Amino acid sequence: MSLDGPLGAFTDAVLGKLIELEESEGEYIRALGGRVERGIGANLLIHPTLRHPAFNCVLGIDAEGQDANAYVRRIQGTYAAAGLPHQFVVTPLARPVDIAESLTARGYLTASERLWMELMGTPPTKPGDPRLEVSATHEAVLWAQTAAAAMDAPSAEPLLYDLAQRTAKAKTHALLLARFGGSPAGACEVSVDGGVATIRRLGVLPGYRGREIIRGLLHTACETAYALDAFRVVTRTFPASGSVPLLEFLGFAGANLGQDFVREYPEFLLD
Repeated sequence: MSLDGPLGAFTDAVLGKLIELEESEGEYIRALGGRVERGIGANLLIHPTLRHPAFNCVLGIDAEGQDANAYVRRIQGTYAAAGLPHQFVVTPLARPVDIAESLTARGYLTASERLWMELMGTPPTKPGDPRLEVSATHEAVLWAQTAAAAMDAPSAEPLLYDLAQRTAKAKTHALLLARFGGSPAGACEVSVDGGVATIRRLGVLPGYRGREIIRGLLHTACETAYALDAFRVVTRTFPASGSVPLLEFLGFAGANLGQDFVREYPEFLLD
């Protein structure tokens, strides 16, 4: 039941935006060739070849009134049958309110906290340095190498290569590569699903940090998103990485902090 008055309208608007994000995530997985199973009390995002919890998420958690053990076992069984790792994404929408404690009691571990951040004004301006160029790329190998190195996770390269190949087939998805003086310097992925543009895998190679590469990537990502008719632009980050102040400086504001619960820690984290 909604609250009355301005507070109720504000609350409904916030909840509506969170639901939009969850629905957009489902559309994103479908665009990459995965599927969404709408079960009792959760939406299960499943991708048979992108074998990482980031692509195999439990969203829209509403287990209010259900037996917690049976609920978790049912979801575990679905992912086990597919031979895939998975994660529960606990957001302010998740029910019951103590679902995080319930997952911990059943052997799940907190892998990370991720903050959804939304662009609240005009996109970041294009950097003036002529040595910096950002453009869409179809060079899957180069993009995967650059994105993995920017994440300081070389073992992520095979997965990112698979992602890059699938992104090339999705009409409203794009891979961006930043070059500085002609050499790869950073990368990101931008996708528009259900009108929501999400900027993912945003990173810069260690040797090029501090040169406004992030600004350049975000500028081009926003231009790409609006050309694909996006009405919202969001990104996600790990607050522990220290990236929040920079994103805030570039016009983004925190919208939703979620926790990811896994059975086993993944080899690397993905936003």
